Amino acid sequence: MYIKLFIFQIKSLISLLNEFFIFSYKKILFSIIQNTYILLMITGCGYQLSPNIFYNKLDNTANIKQLTISLHSYDPFHSITKSIKNELYLNCINVIEDNDHIPVTLDIKNIPHLDIISISTKHIIVSVFEDGTESEYQINLRVQATYSIANKNNQHPMIIQVYRTFIRNPEENLSNTVQENEILEDMYRDAAQKIVYQFLTRL
Repeated sequence: MYIKLFIFQIKSLISLLNEFFIFSYKKILFSIIQNTYILLMITGCGYQLSPNIFYNKLDNTANIKQLTISLHSYDPFHSITKSIKNELYLNCINVIEDNDHIPVTLDIKNIPHLDIISISTKHIIVSVFEDGTESEYQINLRVQATYSIANKNNQHPMIIQVYRTFIRNPEENLSNTVQENEILEDMYRDAAQKIVYQFLTRL
């Protein structure tokens, strides 16, 4: 009797498992068909899926605007200048600098111009340790630039500001310096993204 009851329970369990897997399979199959249909409808209407909204905006702007710009910086070797050039290259923008050879077929007056005038950093103490030394401060980055649109002589000012908070370790001076330099490099990249975005969207 116990054996028959055990066999009956096993059969019931197997039946439940079969029903569960069949239901899960149907649910997964329905989800795949539904998502495929939605994707076909989106692409059929001319839309494109993009994983990065920020760069998608820049790419769309670059596609309808001129793809070559003139870039001048007060310091061509500064990290902010390198970051800006990198952002422009990422968005398929040709960059002509002061020392570059300008093709004969290209009129420098007919292309947009971006001029990086100055950059400054400021440290503001937020909190201190008991001995009076600074423990936390805010780093303020300010970049001043101007831009001009093709075939127009007017120069438009542009001021970009980026902020970061830094907490010092009083026992690791070298580590503090390395960490602060990494934060500054990240701030330069952030500022460069904002400059390129504003510049391209205003052309």
